[in-house]
Amino acid sequence: MRLGLRVLMVMLCFDIVSTFSSIMLWGLILAMAFAPLFNKLSKRLGDKPKAAVGILVVGCLLLIILPSLLIFNSLFESIGEIRPYFEAETILLPPPSEQIAEWPLIGDQLYSAWAQASGNLEGFVMGHQDELISAAKTIASGIAGIGGALLVLIVSLIVAGVILATPGSENFGRLFFWWLVGA
Repeated sequence: MRLGLRVLMVMLCFDIVSTFSSIMLWGLILAMAFAPLFNKLSKRLGDKPKAAVGILVVGCLLLIILPSLLIFNSLFESIGEIRPYFEAETILLPPPSEQIAEWPLIGDQLYSAWAQASGNLEGFVMGHQDELISAAKTIASGIAGIGGALLVLIVSLIVAGVILATPGSENFGRLFFWWLVGA
């Protein structure tokens, strides 16, 4: 009975830890990649590793977060600009250019669908409702995936900072990777 409970506890603990394993592994990889830059920066700051980690992590976070915020802000502003046209049902789609029909692989299908939509947008939307909903779900899923990946990267950078700030962690990282590749 006790052995069964111990095995169950170990399995549950492993399940919990495995959720964060990719973040920890990326944190370790980033720490090893940033180690030379961290060492140089720490020496330049007068052997202040915590200051070097702070500068390195904050700098990397700014390089990731600022462009991401600008992209998402632009996306949401564009959606906000289009919304009144949808609500007033006054969206006008111009007819497609003849050059679109000449595009390889998708030209003919895109041209005919676009021409149909520019002639009767409401009828086109009602006729292709399932495809449009599926495409919207795919786009929303992709945006959510990008957001999730950014979150993993941000947390991994913070973990890398903690690893770099810990004395002796560089040696542990090297030993871990040597063990991992079997060297």
